[in-house]
Amino acid sequence: MDRQMIEYLPEWLREFQEIKEITKQQQLQAQQLWTVLEDVIWKNNFIESLDENGCSRWERMLGIQNKDTYTVEERRLKILGMLAEQRPFTMRMLERTLAVLCGENTDENNPNYKVDLDAGNYKLTVRIAMSSENVFSDVIKLLDRIVPCNLVVDVELLYNQHKELAQYTHEQLSEYTHEELKKNYALNRR
Repeated sequence: MDRQMIEYLPEWLREFQEIKEITKQQQLQAQQLWTVLEDVIWKNNFIESLDENGCSRWERMLGIQNKDTYTVEERRLKILGMLAEQRPFTMRMLERTLAVLCGENTDENNPNYKVDLDAGNYKLTVRIAMSSENVFSDVIKLLDRIVPCNLVVDVELLYNQHKELAQYTHEQLSEYTHEELKKNYALNRR
């Protein structure tokens, strides 16, 4: 707040010591009020800039259960994910919602998620890159809410499985750590 409270008074009244002291105290209170109003009106008006209080308010409105382990950023993403959900269920809407929760698939070799629908067998397979345990549980809850009941949902973390690594020799795989092999780095470099 740029303006001083004393500037709103007539000049002849500004000279009194009592008035100076009163407006000094009023200035502190006005500054505190201005800061609170900025938080309420500007910061918590947009999901991307929510603070703790703003997240709590949105979570109450949307009926989201919060864990103590969630960061403010994860809470914002969860709120965005809930707001991005739309019915009826389509693969395009599912992928948009997963992009909000897990992040966009910008790297083809290391995607944040994979979705496959086997319509003939009524099976939806979703693989999530391990960025956070909270994101994985959020995706499971999301799928429980939006996927039609006639589909079997298979959700797992996006790791290499033995059948994918079996085509390589032990010598070829020894160039990489277990972590690199698990997270799909080694296969994508070849």
